[in-house]
Amino acid sequence: MTEQPLLSVVVPVYKNEASIAALIDALGALVPRLAGELECVFVVDGSPDASASVLAERLRSAPFRSQLVVHARNFGSFAAIRTGLAHGTGRFLGVMAADLQEPPELMIGFVERLEAGDVQVVVGERVSRDGDRRLDRGASSLYWRAYRKFVMPAIPEGGIDVFACTAAVRDQLLELRESHSSLVGLLLWLGHPYGTVPYERRERADGGRSAWTLRRKITYMSDSVFSFTDLPLRIVRTIGLVGLLFSLTGTVVVGAAWWRGSIKVPGYTPLIMAMLVSTMLVVSALGIVGSYVWRAFENTKARPLSVVASVERFGYD
Repeated sequence: MTEQPLLSVVVPVYKNEASIAALIDALGALVPRLAGELECVFVVDGSPDASASVLAERLRSAPFRSQLVVHARNFGSFAAIRTGLAHGTGRFLGVMAADLQEPPELMIGFVERLEAGDVQVVVGERVSRDGDRRLDRGASSLYWRAYRKFVMPAIPEGGIDVFACTAAVRDQLLELRESHSSLVGLLLWLGHPYGTVPYERRERADGGRSAWTLRRKITYMSDSVFSFTDLPLRIVRTIGLVGLLFSLTGTVVVGAAWWRGSIKVPGYTPLIMAMLVSTMLVVSALGIVGSYVWRAFENTKARPLSVVASVERFGYD
């Protein structure tokens, strides 16, 4: 089997042991619907459960070519996706989660759009979140609304959880080796027009809770903000301008009070005001600038974004 696969599906795996059987069955159902070979690349990102061993056992009899890549430790989902994209050999490459909340059938629609040739990137457009709790749906809606307004207006309203691209776009994406950044943001930053395929989000196949916690969302938002927008610097400049206006107003008021003899301790009031305002501005500016400096420092280290411990290939003989 030396023919280049039509599609390589990249699946990052972390604490997904319970959904692996359903995942492989769902991916296997795509095989007869594709007009070419299917390759699946599973990247176990330091998962503490038995995901790696369960995959190794089940992939031996899977109806598609597959690669099982194991990270030395947990590097994060974006690093796992990068690793999978680097190992994929298909003409097109798709990315989906292992919990099956995004239907694998989306990949068929992605391939059809990419084969049409009018776009090189296709993303899943979530039209409903019936598989999520009402509170989660509301929080997610607010999160992505803020993301679109302040970080990246080009991103779809519901964010991007599943996407596909051509091998050429994959190569361009992997050249952008930024740590503490948003892989999806980098994908859109490349500037290729993208198409969308609508889908309805499902309940998790294993019935568990998502690893996409509030802490991870905040980290993702901050990485995206500091990587793709100067919004924090503009906020600091605005605070500085407003603080300057208040300081000038306060100076006039204090000067008038001093002229009338209302201030008994010379210099006390303006000194306190100046200390408070300047301290607030300096601390805010240092915090914002420090975030940019830290990210720049991390990127100058040139460390690999992930470390692969092992790679197994199935179905290539």
